[in-house]
Amino acid sequence: MPAHIIPTPEYGAALIGLVIGSILYGMTVLQAITYFQKYQSDPLWMKVCVAVLCVLDTLHLCFSVHMLYFYLVDNFGNLIAITEIIWSLKGLGTVQVLLIWLVQCLYLVRIWKLSRKIITNAKICTALLAGLIVTVLLAFGVGIMFIVKLEQLKQGLSMAGFRWAIFFALSVTIAIDSLIAVVMSFLLYRSQTGIKRTDNMLFTLIQYIIGTGILTSAASIIYIVLYVVKPNTFLYLAQEFSITRLYSNSFLAMMNARSGLRGQMSEPVEINLGTALRFVSPSSSLDVSGKHYQSPRETYMTARSSLEGQIIPPPPCLGSDYSGSYEDIPIHSATTGAV
Repeated sequence: MPAHIIPTPEYGAALIGLVIGSILYGMTVLQAITYFQKYQSDPLWMKVCVAVLCVLDTLHLCFSVHMLYFYLVDNFGNLIAITEIIWSLKGLGTVQVLLIWLVQCLYLVRIWKLSRKIITNAKICTALLAGLIVTVLLAFGVGIMFIVKLEQLKQGLSMAGFRWAIFFALSVTIAIDSLIAVVMSFLLYRSQTGIKRTDNMLFTLIQYIIGTGILTSAASIIYIVLYVVKPNTFLYLAQEFSITRLYSNSFLAMMNARSGLRGQMSEPVEINLGTALRFVSPSSSLDVSGKHYQSPRETYMTARSSLEGQIIPPPPCLGSDYSGSYEDIPIHSATTGAV
């Protein structure tokens, strides 16, 4: 076999990247099925967004398979074909931009819903809304710029003359991901109620959101590093096959986590009312002199409906979709027998 057609490690890296991306795609499909089964009461627009997310992820996988098949099977050893920019590679980049933009917009919608429950100052809410709109428009503009420049490419895996667009688009993506993680974490932190169970749950959500932001940002940074180090190879494209799945999986995982959080909120809470007020049973008779009872019996107040909303209030982080949908929280008090 001539040396110029011997497979290089970069080819293997691209294949491994596709395998990892396919596994993550299977997780996306599983989470989407779980979402549609568990959250049938969600708004129609949210279901449509999840469906579009799955369609985009499917297209991304199809384009990835076609691209690798073209380079590594149909044109294996053809150095001229290896330098071509085929239609599936352009479609891959276009779908990635649309998918990331959709996920970021959905996160921004969650931020807006959460902020309305926490921030009471109208001016601050208006400023936040304006900031969210600017962020969405910025992400959309950068995405359109990336797609237009990508469609103009004709040759070269290194995408010479296109590097600035890649760096700029990924830098904006990292900045928006970091901004989303910081703002959501801040709003969740402000949602603390002083109740240990609720605050622990909010802390778990904060950890998840920060971890997700770090993961997606790290994936984009690795993409940039691989592209700078070896721009003429398939190394950076191997990262391309997985980066979009991180966005779709992280968002669907957050959506599906609501049932688990709701289950935690519905667990019974035992409250020991050691200093409860004591009342005479209605069935007993009391001597006017107050010296003795004919049927002495002590009863204790049972804390239930009047305390439910105060003991464990529904955290605003779950959004307005679940307002009023929590089951009654059973709260039991300590009782005692007759003395």
